[in-house]
Amino acid sequence: VDTYDKNLAYLFSDLKKDFNAPNAKFVCATLGEHDKSAKLSQKMFTFAEQEKDAEVFYSKPVAKGGSGGHYGGDPDTYMKVGEGMGKLMLELLAK
Repeated sequence: VDTYDKNLAYLFSDLKKDFNAPNAKFVCATLGEHDKSAKLSQKMFTFAEQEKDAEVFYSKPVAKGGSGGHYGGDPDTYMKVGEGMGKLMLELLAK
């Protein structure tokens, strides 16, 4: 968890390089069970603050929780997270 923000930055950089897309945008989402104050969430938000072309969708408000996979395998939660991420991508693309 300590290097999660740096690893996300490496991933984003590698994706831009691998796809020859230097102006690409990046959106990821929290797992749904963590508050914004959780260390993992904080690392994700730190990454997004340092990358002008990246955003994080905070999914806990739309997640129903549970175990057995991210978002408890709930299809409604997956849809809401996808919509939230899509809206953030549109905002990034409009910049």
